[in-house]
Amino acid sequence: LPPTGMYYGPSVQAEDIAPLLPEGQVLAEIPVPDVPGARERVLIVQGDPPDGEGLCTRLCQRLGATLGVDPVLVQALIYKHAEKIRAITCEREYRVHHMAVDPERLGRLADGLAASLTAFGQPTTRLDVDAALAKVRRAVDKEWTGQTRYDALTLFPEVPHAFATRLYGGNCEPPADLLKDYDDAGAPLPGLVVQIDVGRSYPFPGSSSHWLGQLGRQATDHDDDRTGFLPGSLQGVSGLEKIYDSQLRGIPGVRQRLRTPDGIRVQRDEAPQSGIDLVTEIDMELQTLSEDSLEHYYELAQALGSASEKMEKARAIGRNRAGFCLIDCQTGGILTLASSPTYKIEDLRTHYAELTADPAQPLHDHASEAEQPPGSSFKILTALACLEHEAIRPTEEIYCQGYMAMVAGKKILRDHAPAGSYDLPHAIQVSSNVYFATIGAKVNGERLAAYAQRFGLGRKSAIDVWSQQGGILPTPATISRLRPAEPKWLPSDTWRMAIGQFTTASPLQCVTIAAAVANGGHVVRPFLVRPPGGLPAVTDLHVRKEYLEQVRHGMELVTENESHATGKLLVLEGAAKGIKVAAKTGTSEWGSPVSRENGTTPDHAWMIGYAPADHPTVAFACFIHSGTFGGQACTPVVKKVLEMYFKKYGREGHAAAHAEGDAPATVP
Repeated sequence: LPPTGMYYGPSVQAEDIAPLLPEGQVLAEIPVPDVPGARERVLIVQGDPPDGEGLCTRLCQRLGATLGVDPVLVQALIYKHAEKIRAITCEREYRVHHMAVDPERLGRLADGLAASLTAFGQPTTRLDVDAALAKVRRAVDKEWTGQTRYDALTLFPEVPHAFATRLYGGNCEPPADLLKDYDDAGAPLPGLVVQIDVGRSYPFPGSSSHWLGQLGRQATDHDDDRTGFLPGSLQGVSGLEKIYDSQLRGIPGVRQRLRTPDGIRVQRDEAPQSGIDLVTEIDMELQTLSEDSLEHYYELAQALGSASEKMEKARAIGRNRAGFCLIDCQTGGILTLASSPTYKIEDLRTHYAELTADPAQPLHDHASEAEQPPGSSFKILTALACLEHEAIRPTEEIYCQGYMAMVAGKKILRDHAPAGSYDLPHAIQVSSNVYFATIGAKVNGERLAAYAQRFGLGRKSAIDVWSQQGGILPTPATISRLRPAEPKWLPSDTWRMAIGQFTTASPLQCVTIAAAVANGGHVVRPFLVRPPGGLPAVTDLHVRKEYLEQVRHGMELVTENESHATGKLLVLEGAAKGIKVAAKTGTSEWGSPVSRENGTTPDHAWMIGYAPADHPTVAFACFIHSGTFGGQACTPVVKKVLEMYFKKYGREGHAAAHAEGDAPATVP
């Protein structure tokens, strides 16, 4: 620093500046009255590259002159109490013409703009233009989220289309040869930019954020030859925004002009093509209800009488992490894909660090990320695999002694079901680990894993869910890579896979298991937006109809009012009273034996199923992190959503209601 003079900087940089001071110079903090201590968002207008200063520097200079202080002090205060944040993104697309100004050409704009606005039926004087400029310079709005260097300063929003079309590109300087040969070849309105904003608005704030996705800025180092959009324009970066980006964006128009001594002549004029509107299968009433029910699952369990002290203690670990999926069991159309906790897409850029640090993991989609073992909900898949390979007969009874084997005096693979003999339907009802481990061994691990792949486990199976993950599905051929210390496939590996403890899955994957039982043995591919070429192909299972009926009978027994039924509290009421639900509960372990013993990794809760049991229209899957037991934690969530579904659509379901003329579920 120079040895003399007074210099200003933000106090937050004091520690960095102090070591640079010459001998004899000291730092002093100058209090500024009427400046709030809390950080507020102040509009910082950036100019053209490369300096990135533009109007912000001019603003500081003018404020400094008005206040009688050094402009550097003004700039330091602005940087201390302001944030430069990117523009917000939204969900509903809109295109609005704006009148904007180039900060480098402000002095040449006012007269021509006032005259043009007046000529087009918007009476405006130069004083009006000056007032508008002063207003936008002072713009301070806590809800404003910033501009990039590619955004000019908006002067008049929502300019009439005819006016905007005529003046589009009016800020361009004339070619050098015209400037040389014609003295009056100036720009028609120097400094003027007519731009079209593309954005999103969110009519359901904080809902559906994971699968909707977000917009981001186009790469700034090159044009996008494929789309024709310039650097800095918005594009989809995740979710439906990314998957259907090319359809949503449309095609920009082109207008080329040539300025000659005789005036401006249009050489090329191509009208823009608007993007399409996406119509999803989602029912937003059910979607928002599902999200709310997941967030308040414990309160719902208390009201139903299924809450327990163990469940309450586990809430601190689970932190309301949960996922729920409801699909059309015939087509795979997704009616609800809910994850808890969620977040507001418009807050993602401003609160990203906070969201990533949140132990509740709001950025994770717990409905489609296959990170946890599915537990006993997987047993339905095991039953179907054994029936297709005719490894068992549904009416055949197997004695279950309460554990699978005894090794060194320790019981291996304990059973929570009472000891006794069970056929397939009753083994499903009581969720016997020993029964399903026994029948799983009859088809072996390789066949069981291959069968799971047909349901989409171990891979991304949904058509247009951006956040989905395939999960882990070990096979005898891949076990050495997954477990180098024990590279051989063990009998206990097959046992654990058969009961849903040797693979990971998501509700989005597990819901197809329930749907296959409901629709007669067809594995559907879930989708959010119905493909234009027709419904996606299904995978047919080769299970005899009478065998499949036994699986359905077992899932119906789960919700019977019997002492050993694991889902007996799933009884619909209100408008849905009398509608029977078929289900399979699940409880899956995670963590180490030590952590499970001391209670730091409580069991996860699962439930899959379909309804009505006698004429299925929808299938569901519910997961609650550290929910302790599916029949207790998931039941109130499933009950709440299904009661609303049947209240809205009746026993015949949504497909029948839409066929009668109701509008399909949409997200604007």
